[in-house]
Amino acid sequence: MKGKENPKMRGENHPRWKGGSKTKEYTAAYSKEYRHKVGISKKYNSELGISYTKEYKKLQRQRRKSMMKLGGNLPIERIQMVYEDNIKKHGTLTCYLCLKCIKFGEDSLEHKIPLSCGGTNEYNNLAVACRSCNSSKGAKTTQEYMLYKVEVLK
Repeated sequence: MKGKENPKMRGENHPRWKGGSKTKEYTAAYSKEYRHKVGISKKYNSELGISYTKEYKKLQRQRRKSMMKLGGNLPIERIQMVYEDNIKKHGTLTCYLCLKCIKFGEDSLEHKIPLSCGGTNEYNNLAVACRSCNSSKGAKTTQEYMLYKVEVLK
């Protein structure tokens, strides 16, 4: 019978039932309205003690926006120049951090001095890196990353 539930597959009779049930009191106590009224929010609280409220997130977005403006504009011509010069120098697309060839689609544009540390979008601050190096570098400068890489390999 299409559209109707099988009464045998409810609660204890369901094969994936793990026991227990949510009572009406539990549901009322932890409903979204109640949690936000009392200040218990699963979405915005963390174990680290940092309160990720809407206001905090708004401030972080504003901070990031201003940081991007300080870096300056990034025209497509500059990005093309960075990629072309990388190919001319190495013969193929190569990561400037690990010097390995990069497959198509696994490349990323890298800031040698990150925007968060006062870097800009100028040509001499941009390079091509593989995604793994770019993500592990994070907000470190190139020199800090090289020192970090040496320490990790010890």
